[in-house]
Amino acid sequence: MSDLFSDPGVISSYGSRKGPAPERLLIPAGVGALVTYFMSQYVTTTSPLGPVLFAVLFLVVAGSGCYREASKAWRLELTAGSLRWRSIFGSGDIPLTELTSIRLQQQPRNSLASPIAVIRSTGRRPVRISARDGLPAFAAELKRAAPQVEVRLPASVS
Repeated sequence: MSDLFSDPGVISSYGSRKGPAPERLLIPAGVGALVTYFMSQYVTTTSPLGPVLFAVLFLVVAGSGCYREASKAWRLELTAGSLRWRSIFGSGDIPLTELTSIRLQQQPRNSLASPIAVIRSTGRRPVRISARDGLPAFAAELKRAAPQVEVRLPASVS
């Protein structure tokens, strides 16, 4: 079986070649552990509810943060006819004729999080990716290949 991303016809790429950074998944888990630990301290130590509350809250907080990070694409590649993406949960490609926009979804509320960019197309689910330096240049290449794409990104993303 050939790798979806081994095509020599790649015009431009954005993101990591090796996959998502493990620390991007560990940070939500660590924060989740600390938050739920301190929240469980409000329950009396004589009650068996403390450890159960800790476990449940940890799974909810850390799980949602890890899922959010893991569902973002970590690699984009632009070819002559499509935009290819890869995430932990899957990969795919979108024909350039179906792309409609790329823009920032949200600015981070703290310094640990990076902004999230969303790539929208007709008839497909949006692709989310961490917006870092290099994304505006990639978006410019995408705009040259697919002029109908609306690009709403700042000149630099950090």
